[in-house]
Amino acid sequence: MPENKKNMLALVIKKAVKRKVCFDELLPSEKKVVLNYISDKQLDVRVLDNRWFDVLSQKFCVVESVLSEEDDFGIGKVKREFDTFSDFYKFVKGCIYENGCFRSCFYGYQFSKQEIDDFDIKIDSLNFDSFISENVDSYTFDSLRSANKQEIDFTRYKAKAMADQVSKIKKVTTLKELENEYRIFKARFEEFPSGRIFFSFLLKKEQPGLKDAVIDFACKHDTYDGFTFFDVLLRYGKEAALHVIDNFDAPCSYPTYLKRVRSFKEVLKKYDAGWCLRRESGFSECCQLYYVRDRYHDDTRFYQLDHNEYFMSFDEFASFLKGDLSGSDLTNAPISKADVKKFKTDEFTKLPLSKEYKIYEVSKIFDGEKFVVTQKWIDSDGDVVLLKKHSFSHFFDFVHFLKGDLSNANLVMCDGIENISGIKNLNLDGIMIRSDSATKLGLPFKHLSLRLTEYKEFDTSRRHELETMDVLLMDRADDSDYSDAVSYISDIHLLYRMAAYHCQSPEDADYVIKTIAMTLGKQATKVNLIAGDTSSDFSIFKFFVKSLNHYSNKNDFFFILGNHELWPFAGESLNSITSRYKQFLKENGFGRMHLVQNNLFYLEGTWKEVPEEELSAISLDDLKKKTRGARMIIFGGIGFAGMNETFNADNGIYMNVLSRADENKESSKFLALYEKVTMALADKNLIILSHMPMKDWGGKDIKAKEGIVYVSGHSHWNYFFDDGKKRIYADNQVGYKGKRLSFKKFFVNSDYDWFAGYEDGIYEISKDDYENFYRGIGEMVTLNRQFDKLFMIKRSGTYMFLMQSPKGRLSVLNGGSIKSVGGHSLEYFYENLTNYAQSVTMFLSKYDLFEKEVSNVIRKLGGLGRVHGSIIDIDFYNHLYLNPLDSSVTPYFAYSMTRKYVYKNLPSLLNSRCPRLYANYEKLIRQSGNGVELVALNNDLVISKDVLFVESTEMYKVSRLLKGLQFTSKHNIVRLWNDALIKKASEENGRMIVSGIINPESVPQVIEKNQNKKRT
Repeated sequence: MPENKKNMLALVIKKAVKRKVCFDELLPSEKKVVLNYISDKQLDVRVLDNRWFDVLSQKFCVVESVLSEEDDFGIGKVKREFDTFSDFYKFVKGCIYENGCFRSCFYGYQFSKQEIDDFDIKIDSLNFDSFISENVDSYTFDSLRSANKQEIDFTRYKAKAMADQVSKIKKVTTLKELENEYRIFKARFEEFPSGRIFFSFLLKKEQPGLKDAVIDFACKHDTYDGFTFFDVLLRYGKEAALHVIDNFDAPCSYPTYLKRVRSFKEVLKKYDAGWCLRRESGFSECCQLYYVRDRYHDDTRFYQLDHNEYFMSFDEFASFLKGDLSGSDLTNAPISKADVKKFKTDEFTKLPLSKEYKIYEVSKIFDGEKFVVTQKWIDSDGDVVLLKKHSFSHFFDFVHFLKGDLSNANLVMCDGIENISGIKNLNLDGIMIRSDSATKLGLPFKHLSLRLTEYKEFDTSRRHELETMDVLLMDRADDSDYSDAVSYISDIHLLYRMAAYHCQSPEDADYVIKTIAMTLGKQATKVNLIAGDTSSDFSIFKFFVKSLNHYSNKNDFFFILGNHELWPFAGESLNSITSRYKQFLKENGFGRMHLVQNNLFYLEGTWKEVPEEELSAISLDDLKKKTRGARMIIFGGIGFAGMNETFNADNGIYMNVLSRADENKESSKFLALYEKVTMALADKNLIILSHMPMKDWGGKDIKAKEGIVYVSGHSHWNYFFDDGKKRIYADNQVGYKGKRLSFKKFFVNSDYDWFAGYEDGIYEISKDDYENFYRGIGEMVTLNRQFDKLFMIKRSGTYMFLMQSPKGRLSVLNGGSIKSVGGHSLEYFYENLTNYAQSVTMFLSKYDLFEKEVSNVIRKLGGLGRVHGSIIDIDFYNHLYLNPLDSSVTPYFAYSMTRKYVYKNLPSLLNSRCPRLYANYEKLIRQSGNGVELVALNNDLVISKDVLFVESTEMYKVSRLLKGLQFTSKHNIVRLWNDALIKKASEENGRMIVSGIINPESVPQVIEKNQNKKRT
């Protein structure tokens, strides 16, 4: 390969950014310049990074840097794979030897003589080891402790310096003196929470006049890292807090001032109503100080108040707590366990770690994504004294780090491990791999005995799933009419999955369960329903839940038990069995795994539970009140087959746990709770989750209620029905032979109507009511206006909110802003509200549909498609403006609101600014033949280089007004009023209203024009 071709990238970098460096040494902005230079000049140059042979997949790989709109910096990395060395060699243009800009590794690859000859390969110059140089011996207990000690010593020195500086402060009696000392301290110790530490140390001096000075400080400074209103309230009480409210004068804008004072008053109001205290205490390793943190919260569990104290010595800390170290986390404290045991402790107290260790362990695992080596040093009490984790993306780095010692490594999830058979000097003793890999490597494995013969397989269920397999395999498209997705699956039957995958060893079973858990974990939405018959073996159920918890992230899972979950506990009561599962999920789900069995969960910030006992006793009105602010409600349980005369307990479906009489009793109980819940909450976002289908526990005559979502399993008859009103999903029952094992989704709007129980009329409401109403539709509105009264008008499902000022002036509320009503009364608005809202909706409904269609086109091209007002985002810089009056589309690129470049049409914008999306656009054009899907985006699709610079912000004004109007068409809330025409509802009147609000100067002409029409 000629040298000049090999150095093409270096020449490009030098020309593009005037620097002679490797690509990876460039700043992100410079990397983008280089990639754009290559693209604009259409150069045959690729920006390639590390390259290697993956012995597991038997593929050659290289990482390429490319332009990408998905990345914040406009650049991304793509992994390229090749089946043959020849194809790989051509792609990298012969650059297979390491240099300062990239690394290469061919671990596990045996070059043939022909490859060596054909490509003139210098074997001795190739790397056959790894990308790293260190190994497990580089990390010893002493070396890690030594490195950690240096950091600790520095932090401890800084903590002592803080204490010394405060101790030198002789006198602080005025605000000016305090501000001066605080400024000097923060200048020396900038990082958080140095301000809190300063006040904690200073107030221990208890100097005369200091209290008044710190209260004045809270009045004059709105800083989180200092002494705040909350500190005043918790340290000095309500009277001092009221003084801060009355004298708050921090440097801020007037709206911010009003917002802060209002928040202080709200906190004070809730504080008077009673707060719950959670005290946290212990030793902060990052500060090298002991701390006590008092955190207060209301019934929402949202912490709104906290106060911190810091201490240099353990004795000061223990004295402050009066010797009660219950719950204290002293794990990293520089003291001994004996020091702590002199004081009161409890089961939650974390004792200091030992300074010595007795046992050293190394675990090695592939977790499905990374190779992980974990070093543990354990003391004589079994506590982990020191832990160090190392993660590797490449198998060869993993092997190098372990010096070839793969003994006892858990590589169950590692595909292709059998391909290491030709590699020498590997210690494979006790390695955990799947049976087929073990066989290929000539290693023994323990045989698994699947006891499927001990469990029944019901002919009816088997027949049902075979007859409805097409429904199980059917996918449904996402529904953008709804805001949230809920995932669901039932009848996974893990024992049968293990049989279907021909598991021969415990490692095979682990692989199947973890693979299922990984699949579901990656697919999980915020809310996930698992509708029973997961496993008839409790240990396998537990392993699945733990695996699912590992592979999912911040998702909530709602389990119900199926009849199979009862099988392992013959002789136990149903309550006892339910308690087993509930306790396990509670202990292993980190608050994200919930058991639904005759209880109810509702989402109000966090998921809250109404237990069966409370649900049975609560009145309908109280249940409505309790769940008034719920975004989603889930009620359910097994349900049982009390109303099924052909397939029930007499067929052994509960394996002798329940009799037919017990089953009838449980179904009656479930039905009664169902009737109560649906009677009270049918207008909510209610999901009924049961293992048995509705007819099994409700009888043949029971019908699904409109507006409620039903999810079930058990029968293996896959079925769904959704006409927008009645919604039944029983189409993801995997069954015994099921071939599909992934979540399906249905869609809901997780909104709530705060005033749902109100009849039509005019009501005086509170500020909390107003903000809760908007919170219910997913809008965060804060009302910072001074007002005398707030009014809500409700008529035929349409709302309007008005504010009366202290001077008696009435204004319409547009979120947090106001507009004069022109002297109209509340009764005037009530009288005309319905016609007005219907007119606006008639006109805007077509525009809203048009916006949705355009948004879908942008999404199809790979853009964001996010709609706000009359603007649709393509990406951070590129947008479309849709004129609401004539539906014209204006594509533009914007650095800011006043620096915009307008293009003739969408393809012109994409061609210039979004090359990836333009490629997708060309593909779509080819597929649709004539671009019919894009004609709506201005008919003219011919690319033009004409660009118009625009400074005007008119489109943003229109967009802001339109967003207010769309609250009417989308949420039935009137926020902007125009008196133009409101006598009757029509699309034309809607146009007049919208046009008059967007262009106020046109209102007189509109009215005059219509009056002339009437005269004619």
